Amino acid sequence: MIEAPSLEYVISHIRETRNPMRGILLAPKFDKIGMDEIIPRFSYLEYRTSDKINFYCAGYGGYWNDELFPDMEKLKTFKYKDGSSIPWAFSQTEFAKFIDELESKTSWRYSGGTELIILDENADFSNAITFNIEKMITSKVLANSAELFEALIQRSRNSKNSITGFSSSSFGKHTSEAFVESLIELLPKGIKPLKGIWIKGQHYFLNDLTKERGHSKRSWITGRPK
Repeated sequence: MIEAPSLEYVISHIRETRNPMRGILLAPKFDKIGMDEIIPRFSYLEYRTSDKINFYCAGYGGYWNDELFPDMEKLKTFKYKDGSSIPWAFSQTEFAKFIDELESKTSWRYSGGTELIILDENADFSNAITFNIEKMITSKVLANSAELFEALIQRSRNSKNSITGFSSSSFGKHTSEAFVESLIELLPKGIKPLKGIWIKGQHYFLNDLTKERGHSKRSWITGRPK
């Protein structure tokens, strides 16, 4: 679990690291799913995912002070796999700024609830999978957000189905669809047999979210034409 006080910070961190799977987590403290299901599990998710998945937590940060972030809401101190402990906080202002910047740089639009955007190995939004976690829970295709996170953890550890295959340069949406189907196979037994239980366009979206600039599409990270 990685702090994401701004989109600029996320871009900088992605450039410096090469984890094969990356996700932008939009789970604000004022949302019930974020508050009740995700925040209390930060240490657990960090321990289980840190070497396989980078989850960027929009609007959250560590070692903040109220001079720089006057509306910061303190959370508990979370322990990391390397033994360090970091006091985390959430800012509604920084979360709102993050949403504004992400919407300005991509074609994605925020639903208002808890979402997870999974990026392929290029991490440029040209082949993104967006999970509307709130809709998935209210539609009863997930019992809770933990089921999705556990499926992602198991998927990232499966060497036979490496996330490196999830790339727009090779199979595009076909591979993205296969990736989603592989997650369904990893759901608890009571849900797994129901093929097609996740509805594309309602529970998840497969999109090229890069924004047009003139007559070309450019990477949100490098600025290079796609």
